[in-house]
Formats: sequence, C-alpha cells, structure tokens
Amino acid sequence: MATQRIVQGWRAFSATEESTFGTPETISATIGRLNFEGSPTDVRPRELIDNSEEITGSNEMTSLNVLTKSVETTHVQRAIPHNVSLFFAMCLGKVTTDQDTNGAAAGMYRHYIERLLTTLVAKAVTMWEYDGLAQKVYHAVCCKAVQISGERSGFCKLEAELLGRGSETVTSESKPAQADENYLRYGDVSIYRGGALTGTVAAGSLAYNSAAVVAGSFLGSGLNDLTPAGTYTGEESETWRVEITTAASPDVFKWRRGNGAYTTAVNATGSAQTLADGVTITFGANNGHTLGAAWTFTTRGTKTDMSAKVQTFSYKVDNGLEPIFEMGDQTTYATRFERAGRFDHQLSIKFELEDQEHHTKLLNTLNTPDTMVLSIPIIGDAISTLYYQAILWFPRVRYRASNKERDGDTLVLDAEFQVEEDSTYGSVIVETANKVSGYLT
Repeated sequence: MATQRIVQGWRAFSATEESTFGTPETISATIGRLNFEGSPTDVRPRELIDNSEEITGSNEMTSLNVLTKSVETTHVQRAIPHNVSLFFAMCLGKVTTDQDTNGAAAGMYRHYIERLLTTLVAKAVTMWEYDGLAQKVYHAVCCKAVQISGERSGFCKLEAELLGRGSETVTSESKPAQADENYLRYGDVSIYRGGALTGTVAAGSLAYNSAAVVAGSFLGSGLNDLTPAGTYTGEESETWRVEITTAASPDVFKWRRGNGAYTTAVNATGSAQTLADGVTITFGANNGHTLGAAWTFTTRGTKTDMSAKVQTFSYKVDNGLEPIFEMGDQTTYATRFERAGRFDHQLSIKFELEDQEHHTKLLNTLNTPDTMVLSIPIIGDAISTLYYQAILWFPRVRYRASNKERDGDTLVLDAEFQVEEDSTYGSVIVETANKVSGYLT
C-alpha cells in the first residue's frame, strides 16, 4: 500500500461566526483555500484518567477513560490580508468594517479590529482541512494567540494558535479556490515620539496627530471652568498644572510645565491666556474660584524623528483563551471558549541607531508621560486600483528593554516595548484592507 503525501494539503475557514456553537457554517468563498506550514490538525485527549493510582488488585492498569478532548493546532503561513484579518479578528473579537472610498467601485473593504471587552466568550468559526489522507471539518475553532513578524526585504510571516472543541467530522465539500490575494511584505516602521492618534474607528478616520492639547482633570472643589487649548509647538510631551493662589476679583493663579518652576501672580482674565509654546488656557470667569483649586492637562509633543530604519519586528497578542467543559457533560467536548481578563502583548523591534539622542529618547519614556504612538505598515502590491494592506496601530507604547548589537558596520538596537492601555483607543488596532465584506458577522 502506498504511503500518503500531504503536498496537496489545504485549510479553509468560515468568515462568519457559528450561530450555534459546534454547528458548522459554510466555507467562505472570499477567503478561499489557505496554504499552511507545519503539521496537520488532530484531535487529542486534553485530559484522561486511568486507575494507576488506585488499589485495583491487579499489577497493571485495567481501565482508561477520556474526560475531555480538544483540537490544538498552529496555523503558520506567509501573511496575506485574509489570514491577518481572520486570525486577529478571532483573537481580539471586535470588527468594524466600512467601504474603502479609494476602491469602493471595485468592492474594497476596510476592517478595524479591536479587543472585544463586553464578553469573555470568544467567537468561534468552522475550519476545514485536507491532510493528504482525508478531508475533515473541525467545529467551533477559536484563536488564542496571533504573532506576525517581518524583516527587511522580506515577506511577513503569521502564526495563529487555534483551539477547537474536540470534534472532527469527515466531510465532502468541494475544494475551494485559492485565496486571491498577494503576500504582504515588510515596510519601515514609523515610531512617533510623543503625539497621539486622532479620528475614530467608526468614521474610518484613524490617523496620527503629532501635536495636541489633551484635556486633563480638576483637583479640588468649587468652580471648574478652565479649558486648555491652542496649538502646541513644543517638542516634548508635558504635563501642565494650573493652581488658584488667590481667590479675589480677579482670581490669581500660578502654572508650571512638567517639574519646572511655577510662574506665579498671574491674574485670570476670562479670555484666552497664553502660557508657552502655543498653549492657552481660558477661565469661564475671572473670579469665584476656590483657593487651591487646580487643573492638570497634557500636551503631546511634535517630535516625530523617532521614525526608525527598522530591520525586523515581531508582535504577538495572547488572549489567554481556555476551553470550558461543563460539569457532567458526557460528550467530552468544550461548550465554549473564554478569554482571560487580561491580554498579553509582546512587541520587539530591531532598528538602526542614528545617534546617541536616538537612544536617549527611548530612555526618556521610562519615567515620564511621554509614551509613543507606534504604527507598523504591512503593505501588499497594488492590483489595478486596489491596495491590499494591514497596519498595526499601537496608541501607547513605552520602551522597556534593549540590547545594542552590531550588524556589519551598523549599530543596531534590539528593543522591547511595553504595550499600554489608552483610554480612547485601547491597546492595539489592526487595520486591514481587502475584498471581504466582513468577518465574524
């Protein structure tokens, strides 16, 4: 009998969430057939018991029972917009889709993928696989982690850790067509020092804003009517403090930026008053405030010269997914998958150092409010008027650790970054563009 070969193996997925957990959806024709590397999928016991620790009256074990089963596999493939969109959507859970106006006539769609925080239960899809021996369907497959990496002059690689409920069925669906998308290649990472994101996901207007005055908080009691504004022209991100020192008519205040000295004995006018570097404050009234009342706000710096000549990058997000097995359920299958309460992010970038200040700017983010906005563009070739791409947006990152290395005659820094929570934009937004009308709908 001839041995089997897997050279013609393939995988396919449903683009829609299983309406009933464990009941297959249909193969997505728009995602199509996906190639994959590594080993094929297999159902395995997740937990089994025997009587090796029991007193049985026998010298060897006499029983074995499988308590739970699961499907655990890693999908490894060069990155294309389909698999980046699908697996990040499965891992993070929330997808907002609109029509890309640059390619609307040709059916181009833009997807913004974010963390779903309203429920711990992950959305499950259906997976089909031909392993060279048989074609099978795997029910209720979820994604625990996604890692995407790239290097200069190369294509990007994607790895997704998948968990299934533990059931497989031999199936005879028609083999789908090859996914009609090109590979995504690496583009230089833009690391913005200071700054912030602007726009909204809902409006499809997400962009980088290098300078901004961000409203802060009111400390104390009484009248709260200070509004910070202006166009900040400073290079460094700063925290500003304004405090009432005399309650009179007019009131008198002092102010400072960062840890600098206070500028004192400034009368409140009720009109816009310039502090420094284009920053203004306006009190609604020039009197009636409480002594000691204070306001803090933040300005984002204009510095964007941290844009780096990057050699490699790697980003992984893990949602801590676990299968849930119901007590007394004799099917041995998971009944749902739940994310952990906390997402784990691992972000590393190796880039070429231009000067000492380049490294110093990273160090400055350790103990200051000067976090960085970071975006990683992953671009595909233009096909007619369509541009397939993926962009990883990180609203707040902070330098965490590094190691200086030598690449020939070039000094490089292998840096790790801490991905932090932004109150408006979260921790990561994955923006993709392709011809799929939606994911997890």
